[in-house]
Amino acid sequence: VRDRKGGGDERVLVKTLARLSTLYGVLGRDGDVGATTAELVDRLDALGESRQAAQLLKNEAANAFFRRDFEKALDWAERSLERYALTADGGAMVQLLTLCGCAAHEMGERSAGFRWHLKACELLPSLDPCPEVAESLEDIAVTLVGDGEHAVAARLAGCAAVLRRSLHAPINPSASTVYDAAMQVARSSLGDAFAAAWQAGERGSLADGERTARRTLERLLASGSNNEVQTSLS
Repeated sequence: VRDRKGGGDERVLVKTLARLSTLYGVLGRDGDVGATTAELVDRLDALGESRQAAQLLKNEAANAFFRRDFEKALDWAERSLERYALTADGGAMVQLLTLCGCAAHEMGERSAGFRWHLKACELLPSLDPCPEVAESLEDIAVTLVGDGEHAVAARLAGCAAVLRRSLHAPINPSASTVYDAAMQVARSSLGDAFAAAWQAGERGSLADGERTARRTLERLLASGSNNEVQTSLS
């Protein structure tokens, strides 16, 4: 395909590269997936297909996260965000922002993770109820479990569950493994209080859940900043 001449061959090459990337993924050749994706994105940008490039980067960011390659996930997600910012696709952007938050937190960059999540919280009130909002609340809940905020995480999970039921939008199976594991940690920690916190989230409004997420993240970020200052002074 690369050697062919004539109009339209660039789009044929893009389709071929996309299929090749999928095959590399099935074979577990992550390095080849990365190289092929990078070439695909450049070619899509040159064709004026920035939205398609953004979606491709978004998918690869998620795949990298589930492989626990958090550094690569953060890189792909940031590149996708640059393109989605031009399209004003708020749903995709909150998904990517919370993915960045989870990836940064997993890498030990606690404050950076909170900041990414807070950027998502700034966008959430502007969005209509949709699966992307539910996923963002779930991602924030996963991060909060990792930070020991089990009751708040359960509350956000309850809020997200109500939204998913109303939309008939079950959680993505690839995401449920990480999410279910986090909820099990919270459930084991809280005991009977887990159900109470979950039910409180179910009873509250979506706006209540979004405010709870934002205020908790702001508190944790402020607490982390104070601890860093105290450590530097000592």
